[in-house]
Amino acid sequence: MSMNLRHAAALALVGWYLMVPPPPFDPSTPLSKWTRMGKTDYASEGECTADREKLQVAFRDPGNIPPEHITATIMVKAMAHLLCVESDDPRLKSN
Repeated sequence: MSMNLRHAAALALVGWYLMVPPPPFDPSTPLSKWTRMGKTDYASEGECTADREKLQVAFRDPGNIPPEHITATIMVKAMAHLLCVESDDPRLKSN
């Protein structure tokens, strides 16, 4: 029984991160180089996914963004690659 309680406690510590690759936002960049977005830690994959979808809708490609709006261009590119990742995912560790 105590083994089950320890296992349950370990599972309770696992959270989720909303991550984005570094510029130029190449999703093949190792996950250990990605940056956390939004909240620091989500309690569930569903909560993370909901925030990811909200951000992606808010920063959907609005068409031709004028070059002087570089921040908007960067955000549109970044939001397209958001990923929800478990906080204990081994890919988060640097090699």
